[in-house]
Amino acid sequence: GICFTFPNDNAAGSIVTFSDQLQTNPPRPGAPLSYVDNRSSNTAGEYVTDIRLTREVRSGAYTLRDYDFRAPAFELFAHSPKRSPEERFEQYHYLPGATLVEGGKAGSTPAADDRGVARHNQKYGLDRAERALHGSRVGRETVHFVTGSIDIWPGMVLSFDHHPHADVAQKLLVLGFTIEGNVEGKEWTISGHAVFAKRPYRPPLRTEKPRIFGVQTATVVGPRGQEIHTDEFGRVRVQFPWDREGRADEKSSCWMRVSQGWAGTGFGMMNVPRIGQEVLVGFLTGDPDQPIVVGRVFNAVEQVPYKLPDNKTVSGWKTNTTPGGGGYNEIKLEDKAGKELFYVQAQRNYDELIKNDETQRTLANHRKTVVQNQDLIVKQTKKELINIDDHLHVEGNRMQHIDKTTSLTVGVDQHESIGRNHALEAGQEVHIKAGAHVIVEAGARLTIRGPGGFVDIHSGGVDIVGKVVNINSGGSAGKGSGASPKLPADAQEAQPQDSSS
Repeated sequence: GICFTFPNDNAAGSIVTFSDQLQTNPPRPGAPLSYVDNRSSNTAGEYVTDIRLTREVRSGAYTLRDYDFRAPAFELFAHSPKRSPEERFEQYHYLPGATLVEGGKAGSTPAADDRGVARHNQKYGLDRAERALHGSRVGRETVHFVTGSIDIWPGMVLSFDHHPHADVAQKLLVLGFTIEGNVEGKEWTISGHAVFAKRPYRPPLRTEKPRIFGVQTATVVGPRGQEIHTDEFGRVRVQFPWDREGRADEKSSCWMRVSQGWAGTGFGMMNVPRIGQEVLVGFLTGDPDQPIVVGRVFNAVEQVPYKLPDNKTVSGWKTNTTPGGGGYNEIKLEDKAGKELFYVQAQRNYDELIKNDETQRTLANHRKTVVQNQDLIVKQTKKELINIDDHLHVEGNRMQHIDKTTSLTVGVDQHESIGRNHALEAGQEVHIKAGAHVIVEAGARLTIRGPGGFVDIHSGGVDIVGKVVNINSGGSAGKGSGASPKLPADAQEAQPQDSSS
C-alpha cells in the first residue's frame, strides 16, 4: 500500500511524501530519546517515558481468490506466506478482479483488447496477498510512549535508549501521536504509538471500496456508423444516464459481459444487445469494476415489437435486419383462445437439419406454396397413403424416369384423355387383356403391323397384306405374360409425442 506523510519542513506550507516503505525512512536526527522512569516538572531535554509494549493476536495467513472468465476452470487462489504461531488464523477473501493487471500481448482476442490488454496474473495476486497480510498484522506489536519532544511526526523512524527491556531498544516507526496541553501549564505532552521498523509496513485497509447496490439502466454504445459493437465474448459497452463525460461511443465504458438465457460449451442462446438499446447493468458483489448486463428493457424509442395492449396474448422473438433494417426473422406465438398460432418467418433463407426422424401430424388442412422451384430427394423408400382422392394438375410438362418396374393397380376404372398423340413402346412385349371386351377405335385409320404384313382399316375399306394370309387354316394365337402388379407398402401414420400427455 501507499502511505503519505507530512514531514516537518520548517517553512510555510507542507510537504507531502508518498512511500510504500516507510520503515526505511532515515532515522530521526540526533541521539535516541532517553527513557525516564519518573518524569517530573524538572525533567529537561528530550526524553521518553511511560513506554508500554502491547501484543495482539492477528491473522497469520491471508488467502484471496479471484475468477477469470477466460479460464473459468482454473482455481485462481493466492496464498500469502504463513506466519507462525498464528498461521492457523487465516483471512480468506473472494475479490473479483484482485489479480487483474494491465499489460501483455493481445493474443487471439483483438476485439476484446482494442483499448489495451488486461489479464489475471496469479503472481500479482501472491504479492497482493502478502501485502494484505502485512497490513492486517500491523498492530500485532505496538509501542506506546509519552515524550517531551515536539518534532515527532507520523512516518518518522526513531529509537529509545536506557530502557530496562531491550525489546524496545529497536528502530520504531511512528504511526500517530497526540499533543496535549493547556494555557496554564508550561509543558506540552506528546503521546504516540509506533511499530517496529524491522518489519515491512503496510497500512491496514480501513477505507472500503465503494459499492453500487441494485441495478442501473444504461444505453448500449459503439463506434459511429455501426449497429452492433461486440467482442469475441459477446460483451458490449454502455453509457449510463449519469455519465456527463462519455460521448456515447466505444470509449464510454469497459467491456461488459452479457447474461444470456443459456450458456454452455459451444451451445446455448445468443443475442447481442445492439447500439441504442437500453439494458440493465448489475455489479458483481456490488463492485463498480465488475459490471455485467443482466437484462434488457424497452422504452419509447426502442418500442415493443407487437402493439400493446392489443397484442397482450402474443409472445415472440422478432429480429431486425442489420445494417439498415427493413426486414426481420420472427417466431411468434399467439395464445388467444380460439386463435392460437405458431408463426415463423425467415427473411431470406430457411435451413433445417434433422439428424434422425421427423414427425408431423396436421389434424385439419395442410397447404404449401412454392413460388419458384422445389427439389425433393428421397434416398431410400417413399410411401404415401391418401384415404380419399389425389388430384394433380401440371400446367407445363411432366417427365418421369423409372429405372426398374412400375406397378399400377386400379380398383375400379382408369380413364386417360390425351389431347394429341399417345406413343407406347415396349422393348419386348405389350400385353392387353380384358375380362370381357377390348375395343380399339380410330377416327381415320387403324393399322396393325407385324413382320409378315399388316391390316389397315380406313375410310376406303380394309386392306390385308401379307406374304401368306391364312383364314381358318390352322395356326394358334400368341400368349402374353399377363399383368401381376405389386401392391404398395402402407405408409406409417405420424404420431408426434404430446408433451402434455
